[in-house]
Amino acid sequence: MGYHHGVQPASAVPRRKILFVAWGFPPFSGSGAWAPLGTVNAFARRGHDVTVLAADRWTLGLAGQFDPQSTKMVDPAVNVYRWPMPLGPSDPLIARWEATRAEAAFGPKPRHETWAARHKKWLATSQQRWSKVFPEPFGVANYARCYSVLTSAARHLHRAKGFDLVGATAGPWVDLSVVLHLGAEFGLPTFFYDRDAWLFRTFTGEEYPNAAEIEPLLAQILGQVTQAWYVNEPLADLHRKRFPDQAKKIKAVPNGWDGEFLPAGLTPPVRQPGKGLTFRYIGTITSGFPVEALTEGWKQARQTSEVVALSRLEFVGAKHGPAFDPKLGEFGIDHRDRISRTAMPDLYRQTDALVFMVQGGPLVTSSKIYEYIATGLPIVSATVRDHSARQVMAGRDLVFEAGAVQPDAIARAFVQAAERAPRPQETAQAHEHAEAFRRDRVLATAIEQLEEEVPWR
Repeated sequence: MGYHHGVQPASAVPRRKILFVAWGFPPFSGSGAWAPLGTVNAFARRGHDVTVLAADRWTLGLAGQFDPQSTKMVDPAVNVYRWPMPLGPSDPLIARWEATRAEAAFGPKPRHETWAARHKKWLATSQQRWSKVFPEPFGVANYARCYSVLTSAARHLHRAKGFDLVGATAGPWVDLSVVLHLGAEFGLPTFFYDRDAWLFRTFTGEEYPNAAEIEPLLAQILGQVTQAWYVNEPLADLHRKRFPDQAKKIKAVPNGWDGEFLPAGLTPPVRQPGKGLTFRYIGTITSGFPVEALTEGWKQARQTSEVVALSRLEFVGAKHGPAFDPKLGEFGIDHRDRISRTAMPDLYRQTDALVFMVQGGPLVTSSKIYEYIATGLPIVSATVRDHSARQVMAGRDLVFEAGAVQPDAIARAFVQAAERAPRPQETAQAHEHAEAFRRDRVLATAIEQLEEEVPWR
């Protein structure tokens, strides 16, 4: 599967030179890679001359999320410039660590603390120091060391190409430093697209410890940009209330599913009497993921449904924290590591039903739910009542919502999905429902509105 145009270009739009900064751009395969990919492809489809500034392949390989096949999905008209980036605390190569860090981790044994405790102190001190350069949130991976690399590389590219518009993803937030500096130094119009929140944790709404340092800089950036895109309406509305003077600039531009990765019209496998089904959860399994609630619900479902008892539940994706208990295999549960996103269509074709369970509430919209709804497959869902993903699934057939992240509720949803084979009209309705959430269509509308508001020079 390669790149293809989903929405036809707008031939009447004047061709502009656009720089988009995306540290994690394919072949980066983290969840933050797909919105930037869709954004630059959408600009290219409208006939613009698009340049991407991203981390180089070596850096992305060290970061541990790397899928070389994903570069096939970049529009051939897009120019990608890759710069080596410092990884800082995330760097796995000890030989490149700062001397003070190596001393903290491996120096003479401390008398009153462990090496791990001393190294943790060094990391905290380092983050505080680099926060003065650029305030990445405390408690998450810190990319402030990339500040000077990104801004100097962007200046170099602008002097060579003469951009008309500068945009950036906010993953990591240091990408926004380019928006700030090129806007201020060269008077360029700017915008950004944040699928998260710089000031607070979207899962809990709790502010980051250094939010007081971040807020003035975010206010400055919001004051400068033409538009600021957030990935759902609750996030956008929260920022409008926090920065009322900039409320008109703040837009909700949702995630979507990508036709580059998922061909339309997938159909569920034909169910065979007396044979089990394959349920799959696809995505990263974070340390806070409620694995126990899900697996316990599965076990209970096996006790009440012959179909579930013959079926298997597979987790597909990277797992943070302890490995899966091998004993879960006795209940038809297994796990495999992440696969290339280009291999996802074949995986969906071998899946009878999908499992959706994501932490958080109204501020969180998983990018995975958009792809899920586009498969046409039944979905077993377990989310809190006000989770934003519920709005994406609302009105779609073949959604079996547990209503709570509790084993007994999850068990009922598994049984309901297993006991009723999807009818062709339900599959067709699920595909029709998904059309409104195609990323290329969502972005085409957002970009058209941006083009109307940009003060082109």
